Amino acid sequence: MRSLYNIAIWFYALAVRVVAIFNPKVKLMWQGEKDAYAKIESGLREGDRVVWVHAASLGEFEQGRPLIEKLKRENPEYKILLTFFSPSGYEVRKNYAGADVIAYLPLDTARNAKRFVELVKPEKVVFVKYEFWLNYLRELRVRGVDTYIISAIFRENQVFFKWYGGIFREGLKAFKMMFVQNEESKELLKGIGVENVIVAGDTRFDRVADIAAAAKKLEIVERFVNAQCTTNGLEFQRKMHNQMRHETRDTRHEMDYRLQMADRAQLPVLVVGSSWGPDEDLLARYINERAGRMKMIIAPHEVREERIKELTGKLTCKYALYTDIQKEITDGSQQSTVNGQQALTPSASLVPLKQGDNKICEANITLNFQLSTLNSLDVLVVNTIGVLSSVYQYGQVAYIGGGFGVGIHNTLEAAAWGMPVVFGPNYHKFQEAKELIGCGAGQSIANYEECARALDEFFEKNEVASTASKEYVAKNIGATNLIYNNIFSN
Repeated sequence: MRSLYNIAIWFYALAVRVVAIFNPKVKLMWQGEKDAYAKIESGLREGDRVVWVHAASLGEFEQGRPLIEKLKRENPEYKILLTFFSPSGYEVRKNYAGADVIAYLPLDTARNAKRFVELVKPEKVVFVKYEFWLNYLRELRVRGVDTYIISAIFRENQVFFKWYGGIFREGLKAFKMMFVQNEESKELLKGIGVENVIVAGDTRFDRVADIAAAAKKLEIVERFVNAQCTTNGLEFQRKMHNQMRHETRDTRHEMDYRLQMADRAQLPVLVVGSSWGPDEDLLARYINERAGRMKMIIAPHEVREERIKELTGKLTCKYALYTDIQKEITDGSQQSTVNGQQALTPSASLVPLKQGDNKICEANITLNFQLSTLNSLDVLVVNTIGVLSSVYQYGQVAYIGGGFGVGIHNTLEAAAWGMPVVFGPNYHKFQEAKELIGCGAGQSIANYEECARALDEFFEKNEVASTASKEYVAKNIGATNLIYNNIFSN
């Protein structure tokens, strides 16, 4: 069976070489794998104490990130090597400051595994969630390297639990300890004789709590919704902030002010994260039918110009693009772009909101957008990356995209703000989505009627659903500390 595995890897490598000729993304991966050894040689020195962390892609990186950053704080004597399999992880995080060396992981051949492990000489290795590369695991086991997997989740349809999965079951023996997300995973592993398992939960809860505590103020969004942010969300952010670290006096002052500002009257706000075309078909109809009675902030998964045009083409209500507003602010323009058209704005500009000497302003600039212009919009299209996690603080209900494709995106960033979430039908591989449904803070939909009903219900019963969402996140914080203590404090 191992020979068949290696043959499959060989054919995969051949396919990658061919596809790389035509596909820029695959070409980046192929070239990155070849360059990995040189990057590691230049970044590590003989005698370095190396902890190697491997994440398949961006989502797995976010799960591993809390552990990486805690390790960096608590044990700076370690050098951290971070590897990725996918370009969507490496190309986004190749300059991440939390790791000393960041590289692609060379393809899982026996030769590559031996060369890689010999070069790195890791003291400890941490795989995140899904990665089970048999040649690397075998090499680590032979060399007696302490190897772990964190935030892992197992399902009975996986190859480990099939009659033909012997070599994959053998691969699991490389792990000194396996930190899984739930009891079901532990019981499945127990059924195949794997006992070195701890139910630690999911480190993403720690990550989203950190993100919420460090959320940026986005004045464009604040003025769009005509309020600072929801009181429920801010109270939850404060709770998470207190739980994760001590507040400074300045932070308390700012949070108190934002809580006061949350009392302003505002229309209901729906925040849409990482949407795709099928999601947008439903959501455009939803907001078009409710224009003037609610607002929507939508951050599509892809922000290419053609995708934004596709999205805005479905809107019959008033909308503006986030980057258009940013540009007009930066340029000091007295024109505001609504539905792709320039609309006159009176010359009397807005003064940024203030609290004492604390100017609440994005990038310390003065908005020349008149409040009535932003406030008259129905939809704000966030056609840029890096702000979605902060946008969630301004809504009461969230819709998370991807559920009509390969799977939903991150629901926890929204839940960390005490927001109930709605998503499409392809969610069954996501433990947190099932649990959000179970506690009354999530709903799955398959068509427009279900979508409208779910969103309306969450707006109507927002306090109950918000409480359920907040409590769900709060009770699942702590996986990072448990894992760290088991790996690095023993």
